[in-house]
Amino acid sequence: MTAKIYFDMDGVLAKWDTASGVEDTFLPEYFLHREPEVNIINALKMIKTDGFADAAVLSAAYSTTNAGEEKLQWLQAQGINVPAYIVPYGHSKNMFVPKNEDVSLLVDDYTRNLRDWETVPNHIGVKFVNGVNSTNGTWEGFRLDYRMDAEHMLLTLKGIVLAMSHSEK
Repeated sequence: MTAKIYFDMDGVLAKWDTASGVEDTFLPEYFLHREPEVNIINALKMIKTDGFADAAVLSAAYSTTNAGEEKLQWLQAQGINVPAYIVPYGHSKNMFVPKNEDVSLLVDDYTRNLRDWETVPNHIGVKFVNGVNSTNGTWEGFRLDYRMDAEHMLLTLKGIVLAMSHSEK
């Protein structure tokens, strides 16, 4: 069985900056200075060593700025050494990932991305609750909470992959 877990950056791996407006995200070096969400980053790194799934980053970026390159530099600075897919802002993340995985999870803080993700068979959304989002209660699927430690996040993701791999048989 091939399983891959994709992690969004903004609001997941990098803390969401509630003090910034949309216009700030167009400024040079904005994405280089995001504060890391340490527990989820550690869980991602543990997936890589555990081996139950492959991990990758899947994040949107404006094509009119250096945001994509800045995000790649930020990942490198955090020691996140997994494949990274930068999606042009406004496009479906489904369009930019391989289609041959038996199970594909997307850990994202934005419900619209998760709903779009789940339109593809064997794609499972996992909402990352980051302390800012999830105020409307519109997501009823799997969740990770930023207050969980890395080990609990890892066990939760492992359980989802295991459950999804058994449900296909």
